[in-house]
Amino acid sequence: MSSFRNFACWRADDAYAIINPDADALPDHVFRAIHTEVPIQLRDRPDRPATVVDPETLLKRFLAPRDHVLVPVVGQSGTGKSHLIRWMSIRLPSTDTREVIFVPKAQTNLRDIVRALAELLPEPEKTQLLGELQGAGDSLHGPEAQRTAVLNELHTALQNDRGDPQSGIEPDMEAYLLEGLRAVLNDHHLRRNHFLQDKGFAADLAAHVFERPDRYNPAEQRRTFDVSDLPLAIGGVTRANLDAQQFLSFLLGADDPTRKAAASIVNRHVDRAISRCLNITGDRLIELMLGIRRRMRREGKSLVLLIEDFARLQGLDRALLQSLIEQRGDLCVLRTAFACTTGFYDTIATTVRTRLTFIVDMDVPLGADGGSGVDLGRLTGRYMNALRNGEAALKEGLQGYTGGEADFAVPNRCDACMHRAICHTTFGTADGFGLYPFTRAALEIMADRADPEARQRFKTRDFQKYVLRPVALAASTIEDGRFPDPGILAGLGGVQGFPPAEQRKLEVADQGGWQRRLALLQLWDGEPLAKNLPDDLQGAFGLDRIDLLPTPTADSSTPKPPTLTPGHASAQIDPRVQELTDWNNDQTSLSQRVTAAIRPVLFRAIDEAIDWDAQGLAQTDFRGPTQAFRPASLYFEKQTTTRMSNLVSLTIPANWDDRAERYQTVMALQGLLE
Repeated sequence: MSSFRNFACWRADDAYAIINPDADALPDHVFRAIHTEVPIQLRDRPDRPATVVDPETLLKRFLAPRDHVLVPVVGQSGTGKSHLIRWMSIRLPSTDTREVIFVPKAQTNLRDIVRALAELLPEPEKTQLLGELQGAGDSLHGPEAQRTAVLNELHTALQNDRGDPQSGIEPDMEAYLLEGLRAVLNDHHLRRNHFLQDKGFAADLAAHVFERPDRYNPAEQRRTFDVSDLPLAIGGVTRANLDAQQFLSFLLGADDPTRKAAASIVNRHVDRAISRCLNITGDRLIELMLGIRRRMRREGKSLVLLIEDFARLQGLDRALLQSLIEQRGDLCVLRTAFACTTGFYDTIATTVRTRLTFIVDMDVPLGADGGSGVDLGRLTGRYMNALRNGEAALKEGLQGYTGGEADFAVPNRCDACMHRAICHTTFGTADGFGLYPFTRAALEIMADRADPEARQRFKTRDFQKYVLRPVALAASTIEDGRFPDPGILAGLGGVQGFPPAEQRKLEVADQGGWQRRLALLQLWDGEPLAKNLPDDLQGAFGLDRIDLLPTPTADSSTPKPPTLTPGHASAQIDPRVQELTDWNNDQTSLSQRVTAAIRPVLFRAIDEAIDWDAQGLAQTDFRGPTQAFRPASLYFEKQTTTRMSNLVSLTIPANWDDRAERYQTVMALQGLLE
């Protein structure tokens, strides 16, 4: 096994390009290599039970109807919605009888999206609309000018707002809020020091309309004006105009419903502000889509519209939905699939929901191969094989790619590996791809640690971010014999449910490598026991067998360590004992909850252990709630509360840096608790 140990078989640099949870515009050669077939849930109606299908069946269902198709792909952020839309765009190229429009969610903005649609219009409509877009924003040079334009449009809309009888706000209060919001949004000082700042409301809307982001920050819903967007915490308010000062003073003293009412007034003008900055109204967008469909009808083509994230169309999204459900004899067949978060889907008008063909539910749990959930082995195997090939080889391979749209095949690097047989036996495989350095058990444990809700709703992005990428970036530590790095364990919640006594066994048996062994046991095994794992598994990471102190034989009076299962470790451990373990590992401070439970018991134990007569002290005069030695005299190192001033003070442990003393202290305190 020595020839196999410490062999990473991939470059850490490739991890940045191949396992990038923050990049939503993966190049095709990477996307094809990491794509994994996962079960998909289809619902004919929101209240109907789901039918589990594979992606190819979904594609057939999408193409089957001869007329209108409207399919939302729904799920929480990170569940793979946009990935599915991207896959559909690759599998559905434009043909002589089909035009495909793919709207990505990164490296584009709302202007670009409308411009791409306008290119499909017949002349002279195309020239006219492109001219309108050309005049929208071209004179706004720089983020500040673009953000100012957004604020100006909002202010103009507020100036024209005469109140909304359906708002639910008392008319006099609504009039006062409108007047105050106009003053606040138009104030130069508040604009400069609040509204125009990075990551603020105006910045987000301006980026949405004008900028081309390299990455897209997913959100659960459309960007709305929130109470936190009001300048209630800004300094130097006295430099604002008097009307703005008075209004902000009012809001600072107002209740939460009043503040929310103020925010809601701004929100009823957000879509209009966006469309005005874009120089295209909702009605104009509907005309645009109908014009495209009329052209496609004349050319004998159907139209497929695939939108990676419907939030990219905020400001025009409602109008687009209206245009998508339009069915007339002069319009081509339109098939649309769009990804949206659960929050946005819940806001879609009932009239639109009734026109949906079916619903794709991406909130899929973890599962096993062949089951109804995501198989971690298959997902990980594709990623690890892509890493072993490397990005450069993947790119070169795609350039000579002739397999057709349905073929996502990538060469299996395991086939030429001299360690293949023992590696696959030790670490396992999925679809022929080796899982090294993971095992299936390790994947289950790490996935549960990365997201405790993974067994109800698996988020691929979290698994990439907290499991696959940290391990992929650790290639050098594998080669140097330093894997698994304890930092990987720390990034997945640290030591959990592993008693200090068991940790001590590891430390005594392997003073130089016990922390690596602890990480290996926690993440690759899961049982709260110090032990040797199979020789081939340990040896692959440069860890030999160790001699461990014997574990005392359990009897009826000796409690057994809890048996831990993936996803349920924390539920079977006394949280106070877990906190003592974390404290021992210097992962946390000792909370008041735990010190309050321990202090009176420990104080009594110390009091009973002292021979007061032998010390020549009167116990009642020296010890008690108001005497020199009292429970408050006990101070625990790294406790969350401030140390009290007492005539007598006892620090526990006396020497925090002495690990042996710290361990003995924790064991004693755990015994008192139990």
